[in-house]
Amino acid sequence: DLQGGYILGSIQMTTSANESDVDDYAVYIAFTKDGLNRSLLATLPTGFPGKVMNQYLPFGGVDLEPLGFSPADSFYLICYSRNTFGETRGPAFFSRDRAVPTNLAQNIEFYDQDVRPKLISGQAIITAAEDDSDVEAYVVYRAVLEVENQ
Repeated sequence: DLQGGYILGSIQMTTSANESDVDDYAVYIAFTKDGLNRSLLATLPTGFPGKVMNQYLPFGGVDLEPLGFSPADSFYLICYSRNTFGETRGPAFFSRDRAVPTNLAQNIEFYDQDVRPKLISGQAIITAAEDDSDVEAYVVYRAVLEVENQ
């Protein structure tokens, strides 16, 4: 998904080759690789030793704000093997919420300095968004409108 503050998609993992002491797998989201201050994202069942499993996140995505994350935060997805006695941390995956910018440029100005027909030349002046913290660059496209002479 490209909406800031949400993650959407599926979690793919390879299960343990020996699941004799594993009841299930838990996938957490955490600020740090060590898994402290984490929140549960998904639980995956056992029964497929050594196989690749997919777990889709809930429809509409997971809202990160109630979990303490802001759209600019990076995070880790960490898999744990669990049983009645506790859990063991497995691999951690570093990620960042991808999102399209929500803040738009305030204005763009362009004056054609080429007097020849069908040719343009000049400088585009962009007034940045008031908050451009989620903007990496501005892109300007040229659109052509064909008008028939009447």
